[in-house]
Amino acid sequence: MKSFLDSGRIWILIIPVFIIMFLLVILLMRTPEKSSGIYLPEPPEGRTISGPVRKQIGIALEEAIEKPTHENIGQLGMIYHSNTFYTEAKECYLNAIQVNPGDWRWYYYLGYLCSELGETENAVTYYKKVTE
Repeated sequence: MKSFLDSGRIWILIIPVFIIMFLLVILLMRTPEKSSGIYLPEPPEGRTISGPVRKQIGIALEEAIEKPTHENIGQLGMIYHSNTFYTEAKECYLNAIQVNPGDWRWYYYLGYLCSELGETENAVTYYKKVTE
């Protein structure tokens, strides 16, 4: 009598395990922003965005997803900021600070954004961080 291992039926167990492992690796590789703990906002729904601006946001978002450095995330924030997507800009600046708290620029832009939104106390807090 052949054992389970010798009969070739072991492949019935091994193949599903390899398929699951393969799918997990693909899932993890497709979401670098999730694995780094950083959420990168997409343009808001329901707002009219011109073609060139949509393209600029798309390129910057793709770069920040592929390589989530403080430079790429902050650049995305500046694009959102200059196009009045303030919630998305704020999220990007906070993420850039999370990645590199030593870069004063993101505190400055965040302070400037808060001052534009009338959040004076927050603006002062972030401006003070610029000089530390």
